[in-house]
Amino acid sequence: MTRTQAYRVLGLAADADRTEIKSRYRQLMHKLHPDSRSEEKENYPYSAREVNEAYGILVKGKEAKDSFIRKTKESTTSRAEWEAKRQRRQKKNWNAPENPHAYCIRNIYQYVEDADGAVIGEFVITEGKYLWTIKEDFPLFLKSIFECSNRLLHGIEAKFGKSVREEKRLKVQAELTYLLAQQFIDAPEILGHFSETKRKNNTEQEENAGQEKDAEQNRKAETAGQPEAEIFYFAAMLELMDTVHDMRAGTPLFPAALKQHRLFLKKQSGEAAGYLSLKDDRLYYILVPLLEQKRAMVKIQVAAKQDRANMRGRKRYKNLDFWIKVPRKYAGTFPESIGLQIENLLLSYEKKIHARSEL
Repeated sequence: MTRTQAYRVLGLAADADRTEIKSRYRQLMHKLHPDSRSEEKENYPYSAREVNEAYGILVKGKEAKDSFIRKTKESTTSRAEWEAKRQRRQKKNWNAPENPHAYCIRNIYQYVEDADGAVIGEFVITEGKYLWTIKEDFPLFLKSIFECSNRLLHGIEAKFGKSVREEKRLKVQAELTYLLAQQFIDAPEILGHFSETKRKNNTEQEENAGQEKDAEQNRKAETAGQPEAEIFYFAAMLELMDTVHDMRAGTPLFPAALKQHRLFLKKQSGEAAGYLSLKDDRLYYILVPLLEQKRAMVKIQVAAKQDRANMRGRKRYKNLDFWIKVPRKYAGTFPESIGLQIENLLLSYEKKIHARSEL
């Protein structure tokens, strides 16, 4: 029996409310009851069973609809409260500092493993403007940042209803991802987890930094328990230029230029030597930005210990001793220029899409 038929059985209009339905049902059941002697019983075209069925369809259907409407209203009025609770639950799922000035929020992923410990996928445990920490797998961190950059570019493309050639888009997205990552990495704070020597004593600080004045300030600050800067050591490599044939251990090298997020080095004479290669890929997102932002000083020299295999065939590498000095005042801070670079990159992307010019 359909709802239309049910209304017909009860003799009601389709817009009858619950009160009318119940009242009509009681009236009919009184007339159609087996013990009733009402003349209308014989004249009514439907049986008591059909009236019961019609009543069940209409009343239960209305109650379900009203319940849905009521719950919807309740959920609407408490949406803000529910969202607040959701955010509180998410914060409990992940304990990490945040950068409230980051350009966007990002997902925090964790790997899913089977009974044997093999990775079979990943899932989102929360979202927010959380900084990257060692406990978060770096590939998953980059995945979250890549998603952020993709959303930002897709929003611009959707605005104009235009698409961009994949190779052009990936070039812009790679740069955007690099910039966004800097808003989620507290480089001065995280470097200690990668350094082979986290902090030098005062004599080493003076020798490695090559700045007597800074070393004296550090010595005084160390005495007070608050060093003004920290020096970190990394084993790195130099990919030699074709024109450079060999260099002795201890040969000092100096920054020559930063191009495409790569640090090029030169000899004291000014001759180009090659570019810096880091053994841990994560450091390209941590160490190099500090140099680009001019928030650190470095000392670099050819290491005493070399690997013969690094000079075989087409391989032309030299092991380096690499020190970087970072003022403590930069810990927990993020340059405003990064946000401006992100804005300018997105604005440029939008203008070129609108003008249909090459990216």
